[in-house]
Amino acid sequence: MIHIASTTAQGPNLYPHTIYHRGLPAPGPRDTIVTMACALDGDSELGCEDLETIAAGLLMRLQPLPDIVRAQAAVIAEAYQHDMGLIPWKPGRRGIVAPWIRGIARIALSETPISYRRAMVYSWLHGRRIPEDPWEPEPVPIVSCQHVAYVRGPLWRAWEVAPVGITEEGAIGVHPGSALRVGRVRFRAGDTPEMMIKRVLEKTK
Repeated sequence: MIHIASTTAQGPNLYPHTIYHRGLPAPGPRDTIVTMACALDGDSELGCEDLETIAAGLLMRLQPLPDIVRAQAAVIAEAYQHDMGLIPWKPGRRGIVAPWIRGIARIALSETPISYRRAMVYSWLHGRRIPEDPWEPEPVPIVSCQHVAYVRGPLWRAWEVAPVGITEEGAIGVHPGSALRVGRVRFRAGDTPEMMIKRVLEKTK
């Protein structure tokens, strides 16, 4: 599971995705709550867990959507589609940690009053400036070969360069947007990062 975008991940979970569609129509294969909310007119309380739920609740109240709001909603939807594996994996910082969205995502998940968070998401949806946020994920040493990367730090960081990641503790994770599968891998004490990558490559389908 992608650690930065999962309600079931172990360890750091900065931006938990909402995996339930809260009574909205049955989603299509690439739908998120935001894409469905863009097509609905109503007043629905979806919860306030993250950017997805806050934005979706606002979008249903803004119908018909101005072009700028529709474009900003598409940015949110694409981030969640990437992190949930609804679209294929791509290299680079994508999803909710992408530079163009992580600021508003962090505000939406902050411990500030919900009225403030809703106001900031509303402003962002309309293309207005929000408070600057200097945070960005720390760079970590990465060793990679083909479609497998070894990373010191959270597993999701390996997916910046490869769809399959390994950590120094021997945890293996396949990005949910990858078609790859990894069979059972046994590491040995003293395995170098290069040897760990080789063992995973041998078990990759």
